[in-house]
Amino acid sequence: MYLPRKEEVKAIAEQNKTLIIACILLLIIAAAGGWLVCRHYDKQSVRENRNVERTVQSITDDNQRARDNISTATEQIRQAEQQLDDVTDTISSGQRTAAENQELVADSQRLIDASQQRLAEAERILADVDQSNK
Repeated sequence: MYLPRKEEVKAIAEQNKTLIIACILLLIIAAAGGWLVCRHYDKQSVRENRNVERTVQSITDDNQRARDNISTATEQIRQAEQQLDDVTDTISSGQRTAAENQELVADSQRLIDASQQRLAEAERILADVDQSNK
């Protein structure tokens, strides 16, 4: 059986310590790298969440503005309908008034014609009276 000498044993032991230290350092570096990668993705996730929150808030604001615009448009349509009803009533009233005015004009024309006839008759009577007084 072969027994290593004292120097060989020390050399093997030294190599194992160096190897163990190197493995521990490598493990520490790997853990630190993993931690840094996790931090990077965590920060990126936070930024993306903020972007999502801003987008959701923007969409909420846009929806509220759209609701306000719809309410305003609805009110304007209601006002336009009321104005249309008022104009329709005015036109109908105007048409009735025009018809009534035509009747008034026709009545007035009849009165004028009747008055002219009476005036002509009165002038004839006055002319007869004047002739009889001469």
